[in-house]
Amino acid sequence: MKYFKCFIFLNIFLIIEFENHALCQTTTTSNDSILAKWKYDSTGCLRKRTIHDGKYLVDKYGLFGKSRSELEAIIGRPNLEIIKPNRILITYFIGGSCNLEGRLIKNHDFCYCQFVIVEGKIADVVYNCT
Repeated sequence: MKYFKCFIFLNIFLIIEFENHALCQTTTTSNDSILAKWKYDSTGCLRKRTIHDGKYLVDKYGLFGKSRSELEAIIGRPNLEIIKPNRILITYFIGGSCNLEGRLIKNHDFCYCQFVIVEGKIADVVYNCT
């Protein structure tokens, strides 16, 4: 009987801890309306993303020093990747002129948030409009 009580207590403890751990992991991103808006507007064509949102996400989630996979896990897949000899440029479109399919129209103005990855980690973030 003594072992049975310990077994039940251990199971209840593990269930509570698992629920608390899951809750902590989901609340960091699920209650973030800016992140939800960022992910929803995956091409920037809905004009839901702003440069301010990009800066907010970088600060809130401490993106400097994170890997590309960590970046994508937090804010989603990028719109463009440019591989250079000593760095990778990961670009998220913020807004611009889009066609009916939701893609940016070439040679039109647009804004972007670009993560500079050096040695596998985010070293810089550039916000620009062209």
